[in-house]
Amino acid sequence: MIFLMMAAHDTTTSTLTSMMYELARHPEWQERVRAECDAIGTDVLSYDDLERLADTRLVLNETLRRYPPLSTIPRVSQRAFEFGGYQLPADAFVSCYPLHTHHMHEWWTEPFRFDPERFSKTRAEHEQHTHLFVPFSGGAHMCIGMRFAEMQIRQVIFQLVKRFRWTVPEGYNMPVQQAPISKPMDGLPLRLEALD
Repeated sequence: MIFLMMAAHDTTTSTLTSMMYELARHPEWQERVRAECDAIGTDVLSYDDLERLADTRLVLNETLRRYPPLSTIPRVSQRAFEFGGYQLPADAFVSCYPLHTHHMHEWWTEPFRFDPERFSKTRAEHEQHTHLFVPFSGGAHMCIGMRFAEMQIRQVIFQLVKRFRWTVPEGYNMPVQQAPISKPMDGLPLRLEALD
């Protein structure tokens, strides 16, 4: 239970940090998210309001694509199998790498560019394959905390954009430590300005 709670907090914090970075680097998206949150017309976001935050969800998904909290998901094979012409025995250590999958040119348009619209209903790049977008793993092993984490992140961002505008220094690029969890290596120099 301690590990589950710690892992959930670490991954949520990782995603919120990366999302704040992306919103600082892309003020037009920060304003879109702020306008969307202001349009809710309340200072407290209810559960029923969460689905009204469409732009926030686009930014969240694009952040998770670019900076999956866990860049590597280790597994152990339950039985022998073949993959890509290779025979793997039972009990073999197997890893999937969302960080790699989320940046494959074969599947994503300009994969190294921040582009939340790729998750829109009209483009839906993430729906080309069932295991293309896997920040919470996939299939039977999908993280049971996924919906809770998404809800928590939208709640925090809702409060932040209603109270602050934030930036990073001109030309700043966040150096990322990928393991054991994605995080900035320099503390992320954000500048927060309170809104009136």
